[in-house]
Amino acid sequence: SMEVIAGPVLGRAQPVMAGTAVLPAPRALAALRLRPTGLYGRYAKPLLDRLLILASLPIALPIIALCALALWIESGQPFYTQKRLGRGGKGFSILKLRTMVRDADAVLESYLSSATNLHYNAWSQPIFDRAPGILFPGVVALALASVVLVSRRRIAPVGTRRMLVCIAGVGVILSLGPLTPVYVWAYHVVPPLQGLRAPHRFGIVALFAVAALAGLGLSLLRQRGSRPWRTVGSIGLLTLATVEGLHVPIPYDPVEWNPPIYQALGAAGPGAVVELPIYSGSAAHLNAPYLLASTAHWRPLVNGYGGFRPLHYDEMAQVIATFPSVPAIVRLQALGVRHVVVHTASYEEPEAIRQALTRLESRPDLVLLAQEGMDRLYGVSDVIQTRGGALLLTLPWSDLTFVDGPSPGSYLRQSLELGLTFGLQGPDQFLAYLEDTATTSRLMLQLPIPMTGRFFDAVTGVGLGELTVLATEQPTPVAVPAGYRSVILQLRANDDI
Repeated sequence: SMEVIAGPVLGRAQPVMAGTAVLPAPRALAALRLRPTGLYGRYAKPLLDRLLILASLPIALPIIALCALALWIESGQPFYTQKRLGRGGKGFSILKLRTMVRDADAVLESYLSSATNLHYNAWSQPIFDRAPGILFPGVVALALASVVLVSRRRIAPVGTRRMLVCIAGVGVILSLGPLTPVYVWAYHVVPPLQGLRAPHRFGIVALFAVAALAGLGLSLLRQRGSRPWRTVGSIGLLTLATVEGLHVPIPYDPVEWNPPIYQALGAAGPGAVVELPIYSGSAAHLNAPYLLASTAHWRPLVNGYGGFRPLHYDEMAQVIATFPSVPAIVRLQALGVRHVVVHTASYEEPEAIRQALTRLESRPDLVLLAQEGMDRLYGVSDVIQTRGGALLLTLPWSDLTFVDGPSPGSYLRQSLELGLTFGLQGPDQFLAYLEDTATTSRLMLQLPIPMTGRFFDAVTGVGLGELTVLATEQPTPVAVPAGYRSVILQLRANDDI
């Protein structure tokens, strides 16, 4: 991979070679530090290094730029940083062009993820929590398979070992799903692949190959031992494999997958559905009951559950999670959603969401279709009904990042004396949604470049004032129009400042 070094040693390009041994202790590195000697080492060589780097820039920079552009078009985020140890054991950061597809490392971690009692409690829990699958074959199986791979003895028909290794490789590659061009090609060429929900389960094919190799390995070991030891050894290895694979007890929870609200949804008109609360990130698996419930109405579902999520799903889900805010409703309209099922009992604060929903009676873009116990079904208008919504509909949603507090890189550093507050930001624009404004309400913004814009009523679209926010090292307090139910602040870069 290409590496652009941005560290304390200016202009010092040091290639990182595969297979190079790295001393883990900074003191050990310091002990091996080489000091330049002589006029050439102290003065001439550093100068020559810098001159060569400057001379290569006209060639290197266009290549780096083209690679970065290609990666950005492919899936965004062409660069990432890594920590390395430098001279004297000091750490420095390198900026690298991404040579693997995004999220490939997380999928590959599935092959180290295990839910068995032994491995989960000993070392696998952190990997299990973030990996999309559970594909670790076990130490015993890997050890027995290794016996076959390193042995030169013929124990099966010619080519069996190579065949099983190829099967394992194909399983691993297909388990990466659309993260590799192989799966994308096979998806279009082999129609049955289009019906698979979780491609990472192709890892089962790799596990099959490992199991077959392990069986051959056990057969090879039995050939080398005497008769009594063959039986004892076989029983012992099978016992170890069984103990290693134990996962007990297995808990079961009852699931109410078909509450009465879905009967009302089935009787409603056609259109896509979103179920609330919506889950994203590490909690995306909590959408699984919605997928099961979709068999009661067979409508397209925004927040289903699978082995992969669309690139911008998490950003979309964070906006929709603010329902019934104006941006959330406009985002649903932009997606073509026509029905919203709200399970108020599933929220952390059920009473708060119920109070927010009672304010929807006067909204022209939502209508309450049915209410069954704690569940509600709303119909979403297919036409923007408010001027504020029309202003939001033109937003480049996929280019904006959701922020709701002082996270790294967030322009929204703090909100004071406000209700629900969140922002959507891009390199040259920022939008903030505010509820329940008062005379003491303030926004604390820290922009990377100067921006100008205006406040407007989120429902009526009436302008409430213009402003300019400068780029400063410290957060800038911004006064907010007081006495409004919902307000939107829209800022864009001002090249004239």
